[in-house]
Amino acid sequence: AVVSTQSTGVKDNAGLYYKVHRENPMQEYHSTLYKMLPRTQHMQPKVIVKKNLTDAEELAEHTFAIQTAFCEQGKRKVVTHQRFRFLWLQILTEVGVSKWTTPEFWTFIFFLI
Repeated sequence: AVVSTQSTGVKDNAGLYYKVHRENPMQEYHSTLYKMLPRTQHMQPKVIVKKNLTDAEELAEHTFAIQTAFCEQGKRKVVTHQRFRFLWLQILTEVGVSKWTTPEFWTFIFFLI
């Protein structure tokens, strides 16, 4: 941060000047922070040299995608099963059957019998 002495200063206060930032203070902080870090090989950007591959090497890089078995396509997804379980528990709670210590539970059992 540099204090500019070229301006006329703060009005009605002799000797006070406005602070002029040549860069954003946060950007200046980060640039000085990264200048202090040691230079190591880990900080250097990795340059990947692409070599010319033969047709056989290029084919060896690719693998086949395995499709799911046809017998698994009719099964329910885990997310759907969890949602239905949550819905079922909410219905039981609303009816009052979720806890056997509540009077609503015993009233429901009485009407069932």
